[in-house]
Amino acid sequence: MARIDWVKRRLENWATWHAKASIGGVGFSSRSVLLAEPRGSAFDTWVPVIETEAEETHRAVESLRDGKSHLHRALVLYYLKNQSHQQMATAMAKAESTIKAYFDQADVAIAHWLEDQAEQRRQRRATPLAPD
Repeated sequence: MARIDWVKRRLENWATWHAKASIGGVGFSSRSVLLAEPRGSAFDTWVPVIETEAEETHRAVESLRDGKSHLHRALVLYYLKNQSHQQMATAMAKAESTIKAYFDQADVAIAHWLEDQAEQRRQRRATPLAPD
């Protein structure tokens, strides 16, 4: 199974959001998108953090904590602690192939969680309010 690109992008946004929050960011971009310059290569550019998406992704990641704690730990080690797959394999006493499979599983779990949340929002909007 391969990673789900849109979930991977959300997780990268979440990591940036989390790092910014941990150093006292107040939720506003500290740099204009118009002033973005490449760092190192033409493909490595600064990307603004999408706050609401990162917050929702955070809730999705946290939803893994109870039933799928191994997936939660893998995401935290990789995205928030910047560990390599090899470092994670050592820390979690698993093979690197298992760690890579965890990312595939986490992507699916997060995608399902986000889809469930979207469906719940659609149902709430479709339910008429009771008159007072």
